[in-house]
Amino acid sequence: MRIRPFRLAAPLVAVSLLAAAVFGPPHIKVERVTDAKHAPTPGAVLLVVGDHHQDSNTPAVTGRAEGSRGGRRMSKAITLTATSTKGRFGVTRQWDAGSEWVLVFTVAQGDHGEFDVAESLVKVDATGKIVAIDYPKQRNARGDQYGRRATAGEIDAALATLAMTR
Repeated sequence: MRIRPFRLAAPLVAVSLLAAAVFGPPHIKVERVTDAKHAPTPGAVLLVVGDHHQDSNTPAVTGRAEGSRGGRRMSKAITLTATSTKGRFGVTRQWDAGSEWVLVFTVAQGDHGEFDVAESLVKVDATGKIVAIDYPKQRNARGDQYGRRATAGEIDAALATLAMTR
């Protein structure tokens, strides 16, 4: 019996589509560390978890703090300390007290179009208290929600909201 190439290709295409649906785009989660005894790394105030379906050993997870001082916008990199578990990072307080900050954590999976980045926005008030953690979302053609990159306008709005609560 001769097997036609189409009959073999159809199941492979179906498996590929299923794998893409199961693994999907990158995901990010940020949690407050409330118990120093159980901190993911020494002195951590946040736990950042980033994952994606790429085959690399470690997800590309980064962080930055966005704020303003004296009316000037500031941006500073945040160092994430890897834990023993892939994709999990501890974050110590690296932003100045006395100013509002929006911490932006990003996980990227490479060149996969509009669904290759997921970000979180962590709002920190002037006392240093974490007041909110948000995840910008977008919908694909099927209506599924996925993480996305935060816009400059969203970061500006978050900073403005924090400034109004002083």
